[in-house]
Amino acid sequence: MGGNFTIFLRTLAVGVAVGISMPTLVAAEDGTPTLAPTGQSAPKLLPFPEDAVDTPAPKPAPRRVTPPKDSNFKPRFKTPAVRGAQHAEPAETEQPTPTESSHPKQGDAASGPRLEPVPMPAGPNDSAGRFYVDDAFAKSKQARSDAEYTAVIELCQRGAKAGLTRSYEDYARRLLSWTYNRRGELRERGGQKAEALADFEAAVKCNGNSWRALHNRGVSYATQGRTQEALADFDRTIELNPKHGNAWFNRAELRYSQGDFAGAIHDYTGALQSAPRDPAILNGRGHAFYRLERFGDALRDYSEAIIADPKFAAALVNRGDTHSDLGQYNEAANDYRAAVEANPKLARAYQSAAWLMATCPDDHYRNAKLAVEAATKAVELSGGADYRALETLAAAQANAELFAQAKETQEKAIAKAPRSEVVTAEKRLALYQREQAFRDRPRVAFAPPEEEKPVRQASGTMPLRPNRGSAAPQR
Repeated sequence: MGGNFTIFLRTLAVGVAVGISMPTLVAAEDGTPTLAPTGQSAPKLLPFPEDAVDTPAPKPAPRRVTPPKDSNFKPRFKTPAVRGAQHAEPAETEQPTPTESSHPKQGDAASGPRLEPVPMPAGPNDSAGRFYVDDAFAKSKQARSDAEYTAVIELCQRGAKAGLTRSYEDYARRLLSWTYNRRGELRERGGQKAEALADFEAAVKCNGNSWRALHNRGVSYATQGRTQEALADFDRTIELNPKHGNAWFNRAELRYSQGDFAGAIHDYTGALQSAPRDPAILNGRGHAFYRLERFGDALRDYSEAIIADPKFAAALVNRGDTHSDLGQYNEAANDYRAAVEANPKLARAYQSAAWLMATCPDDHYRNAKLAVEAATKAVELSGGADYRALETLAAAQANAELFAQAKETQEKAIAKAPRSEVVTAEKRLALYQREQAFRDRPRVAFAPPEEEKPVRQASGTMPLRPNRGSAAPQR
């Protein structure tokens, strides 16, 4: 199945070369896209019979847009273990060092952070606890395991109980914060989520200005659905270290999930200052642009994400869905083919391609057999849990005149669909009960990209056309 499916999409991409009469988009006087005639004109296609009217439809406004549907977006957070060196950490380890105000100078210790902390020398007001803290510092330089970090923590705690001077007490708190944070990162990587969060909270309690600990605690809060607490930690992290790209990205993901698309764009743009060609950030900002109906900007970001990572299958599908929303079916087919080749296990690539082959109003792009095969593959890859994959399979079955199967599959999709999608899904079921196939139509009117609005100064942009999707672009 996979081979035939790929061949079909490749044929779509080069249809003119193999002799298929391919429709093209031409701009009407009002700016809306219109299919250039390829022979006898086809009757008007409507998704649902009840949408038809006896009187002529009014001329559409050139910029009228149907709002995109809710997506099944799930935030993805950059974890405490910084991903793939896309956001390089600063050189210093943020292990505590003595400051000029707390102790006399030691070489260049007062001039700023060092790669390793320098233990404080004994003073006239030294205390018994100092020896525990000195030992903790020595062990911290070699600590790598959970047990070794725990030993450092216990030494600092014993030093505090034994008594410390004011300067040593401050130093011990900062060393404790650094160690708790390091142990929390280790535990997070080991899947000990609750223990990691407890360590991050302890690190922040010991040193409220540790931006790494604040950021890591924010990630833990976010993954637990504690959104407001996570946002507060990301706010503070950015205040303390505006160059930490992960904090900008994570706050953008949360703002997107809350429907604050303008805020998400602001934060994705902030993240791009640290990593101008990070495809995940570009793809995320593309979603936010799409939801604000800035379709040209969305396509630009999807395209730049693909330039940065040509095998980024999710961005290819998102751009393909956007083209399909605009009625740019050849471009959509190209992107779906490339997405399948880049990631043959991505369910959305098969689902979007199957939707095009099953529901496209232009019969040049429909293929009943391959649509059913691709939609079946999407359902298999998603484990039958994605209602969109089930809806796509139902549409493909109806297109192949397998109406009994289509009704059964659509009922399964309705059972899994979010409440906001049930009404539309039930209308499709009514179509299949009348033994009629569903035909899609471009969701948005054509509009030129917002080229007069600067998107970013970090890298060049390429002029592209606006956008689509069988739902709002997904991750």
